[in-house]
Amino acid sequence: MRAFLLLLALGAVCASVFAAAKSVAGSKSAPIRGNAPQMIYHLPECPSYWSIIMREDQGDREFGSEKEALEAGFRKALNCP
Repeated sequence: MRAFLLLLALGAVCASVFAAAKSVAGSKSAPIRGNAPQMIYHLPECPSYWSIIMREDQGDREFGSEKEALEAGFRKALNCP
């Protein structure tokens, strides 16, 4: 019974986290992520956005707009809409 309740609680937490991530992905408030070694940027709606690990020591950075990313010399990832 205890294990069941733990699994039930874990499922609720996972559902909540997924809903929050989906909400951020659909909003324009999530930062644009720039991959410095490849000089490409990813929007929140890009398929690979959530798998990116930001490495500031390699020059990765976040942008507030696409214009800002383009001015810094980055291009949009090919898998972005």
